[in-house]
Amino acid sequence: MSVSKSGYYDWHKRPANVISLETLKLYRLVRQLFKQSRGSLGNREMVKKLRKEGYQVGRYLVRKIMHRLRLKATQRRAFSPFIFG
Repeated sequence: MSVSKSGYYDWHKRPANVISLETLKLYRLVRQLFKQSRGSLGNREMVKKLRKEGYQVGRYLVRKIMHRLRLKATQRRAFSPFIFG
């Protein structure tokens, strides 16, 4: 690791971030909805799903949460059967 000693000790002294129970529930729900969508939900669709669940969240908050959880949406491919004739 290329971290200075003073930088390490400064980081070590910082208090840990405390996450509220409501925020933790939101994080778990975002992860669950993302998994159910097979990784295809982006932040806009995630906001719609969360609002249906009763959460008042904005697009940029959801984007930040998805970034923290390292969730990146991927577009699903359409099924196209190959017909050989």
